[in-house]
Amino acid sequence: MSTAAISASGSGERRVREQRLLSLVRRCGERDESALAELYDETSQFVYGVALTVLRNPMDAEEITCDVFNQVWRAANSYSSGRGNVTSWLIIMARSRAIDRIRARVSKSKHELPFDTDNSFESVGVWQGPSP
Repeated sequence: MSTAAISASGSGERRVREQRLLSLVRRCGERDESALAELYDETSQFVYGVALTVLRNPMDAEEITCDVFNQVWRAANSYSSGRGNVTSWLIIMARSRAIDRIRARVSKSKHELPFDTDNSFESVGVWQGPSP
């Protein structure tokens, strides 16, 4: 079999898979719980892998994976195949949510100063109490 034939065969398989995923998303939009379960079974490892690559934390990646499929359930009616395929949609959701998780952590850590003697009110000149 030639390289072109193998490539065309793989491309055809990807198209068939994307059509199946599209059908599952449409069924999710009709509130078919079995479609969500099938979509999860077929794509959750991939979604988890994207989240894990970004976050490098298995527990956080699991949470992001659950969040993505909750979003799929809520937003299946708004999915438009004209804007990209289902796989891309899932990748974008997983990546975006993982990056948001990192940004939230960074923001939170910037606002939380550890309380020690170097960060006490006296050491920064805020203390207005009586002098010893």
